[in-house]
Amino acid sequence: MSKKLDSHIQGLQCDNSNCDYSNPDIPFEQYEQFVNCHCPKCGQLLLTPQAYKMCVAMKSMGNLLTKITRGQKENDQEL
Repeated sequence: MSKKLDSHIQGLQCDNSNCDYSNPDIPFEQYEQFVNCHCPKCGQLLLTPQAYKMCVAMKSMGNLLTKITRGQKENDQEL
């Protein structure tokens, strides 16, 4: 039986150290529409194209690891 590795990417927060804007409810599936959008508090970009590409790469890597290990976790005997 195959299990999925736990991975959870969600929410955006402003990287400006002088800004406390955060929205933990934005799902990963909506990230693309936030690329080049400005923070509603300070105006800095919330998600740059480079940061978005990194998130997509991390999600893809997680999916690949799940496929390679067939979703088994480290403490599973068959791993």
